[in-house]
Amino acid sequence: MSGGGNPIGAGGAAGGGQHRVLIVEDEHLVAMSLSFMMEDLDHSVCAVAPSGAAAIEEATRHRPDLALIDVGLRGGMDGIETAGVLRSMGIPAIILSGEASPEALERASRAAVLDYVEKPYTLDRLRTALAKVNAQ
Repeated sequence: MSGGGNPIGAGGAAGGGQHRVLIVEDEHLVAMSLSFMMEDLDHSVCAVAPSGAAAIEEATRHRPDLALIDVGLRGGMDGIETAGVLRSMGIPAIILSGEASPEALERASRAAVLDYVEKPYTLDRLRTALAKVNAQ
């Protein structure tokens, strides 16, 4: 699943708050878990990318409604940098992280992310973060 970019889930944004989501996560099991959580929340996952560069490629290909991005990605770009690039493409992002240091929160704010969700994620917390996409 990670790295292949193959769609997971079907459909697209179909009203009622459903969104096409790009998951940017370099840990396969975490990406799978997030995919299932998105499906439980009635959103579809259009692609999974394991790095910032792959996320930009997948975003160009699939034009998701939003991206869920792990802050600690392998490769040249971290999740916050990736969020900034996707934002410049018109794709809002929610950052997912195991830490919320003041520096990381400040960088996320400058990248204009919609929300910063700390691990471990819950369906309720993700639902709250996703509601911010509808509010923008």
